[in-house]
Amino acid sequence: MKVMRTPGLGSIGKMTNTEQMPCIHFVGFKGDEFTRAKRAFGQPDFIHRVWDGRAKSMIMDWDTVVFARGTEMDTPKMFNFDDSQVM
Repeated sequence: MKVMRTPGLGSIGKMTNTEQMPCIHFVGFKGDEFTRAKRAFGQPDFIHRVWDGRAKSMIMDWDTVVFARGTEMDTPKMFNFDDSQVM
């Protein structure tokens, strides 16, 4: 499990840190490892099944990103996964 502060990753729009609260993103977690990460870091604000362009674009400079495997330096998947409809 890797925890990353994400300077420069996917900043979108004109929001500043004073307008937006920091979020926790979980990337690539399944089953028991998700439960352990939740115990360690609390409830995530966003869950991304894979590291893709969509996940990368949602992360602001002040967010915390917790990866099950890999880091933010990994190449995002070529095709985006729409995890907004999955629960």
